[in-house]
Amino acid sequence: NRIWHHLFGQGLLKNMDNFGSTGGDPSHPELLDHLALRFTKNGWSVKGMIREIVLSRTYQLASDYDSANYNADPDNRYLWRRSTRRLDAESIRDSMLSVSGLLKRERPRGSAASNAGDGRVSRQSRTLRTTTDHRSVFLPIVRDMISEPLRLFDYAEPSMVTGKRDVTIVPAQALYLMNDSFVSRVADAMALRVLAEQVSPDERIKLAYQLAYARPPKADELEKTQQFFKKYIAGTDEISQLNRGVPELTQPIKELQQALNTQLKTTRRPPSKSGGSLQPVPSRRRKTGSLNKIQRIEPGLYELPAKLQVDGDFGSSTKYALMQFQRLKKLPAHGRLDEATRKALGVSSFKENLEKIAWNNAVSVFCQALLCSAEFRYLD
Repeated sequence: NRIWHHLFGQGLLKNMDNFGSTGGDPSHPELLDHLALRFTKNGWSVKGMIREIVLSRTYQLASDYDSANYNADPDNRYLWRRSTRRLDAESIRDSMLSVSGLLKRERPRGSAASNAGDGRVSRQSRTLRTTTDHRSVFLPIVRDMISEPLRLFDYAEPSMVTGKRDVTIVPAQALYLMNDSFVSRVADAMALRVLAEQVSPDERIKLAYQLAYARPPKADELEKTQQFFKKYIAGTDEISQLNRGVPELTQPIKELQQALNTQLKTTRRPPSKSGGSLQPVPSRRRKTGSLNKIQRIEPGLYELPAKLQVDGDFGSSTKYALMQFQRLKKLPAHGRLDEATRKALGVSSFKENLEKIAWNNAVSVFCQALLCSAEFRYLD
């Protein structure tokens, strides 16, 4: 009965722990007797019993809806279709690690509980809660210190005999999937896997769906995902990325500053009376007061001297000047920074780095959305 319960989501007798008169009647008593006799005849082999059940027609049924059958048997007690059910806590965690490519299939050396050593368990909480990418079956199970993903998705109480786990749907599960560092790390790894294996945006979408759902995307899903990527890439804010200090963006600017200083250090014009070599054209301020110092002033064209100077600290003025310098195809009467000039200076492309970051972020967000979806957590 427990084998049947784990394969179908509910046993032939609903009560896992009570086969007496108060435990209810089995839905198929003759089948239960037949399987019990087969089980003893085959040497009490659990593996053989599982093989016999999963090769049956009943196990291979689809979950398609039929109104006539539903009206006659809404709870699917007579197994006219496959019941949709949620994966258990261990399977959800292992599936996330598997699709991201982070899952370590080998056995870990020793137990985290034994490696923590003797003493009070509360003092070893950090060691026992350390994240590992091994299968969930190797996680240490200590009373009152169950791993967060297992606890939230109805892991069985380890101090009790539990024949059937509860299946709950609570807000804490959604908050965990959207905010936990483990889920974010797995989504980032899945995104890197998708980006590395495919170049075309459509192929990346198809690979992500295949990894998460074991099926290709439907036509409307493909179209909506394409629209999401377009909006995300178009809405990437260069200034906000710079303020966060994203290396892929700040490094090209530093390279440009360094290269220009080297090229122009012998031909600099003396500083103007105003005291600065970079003189921004006055621009109006935004009305909002919640933005930071860099975002308050709209980037305007800079009145560049005969030779561009980038002296002083690498601050907001230099950021804006160099961003304007790279955006302009022509510098007013002061030369060009075309592709040939860029290569000569040894400066990487600002635009390409920005698009690369935007794509990485977009695919990571998309992968996390797949991992958080109900279809990923349910067997259909």
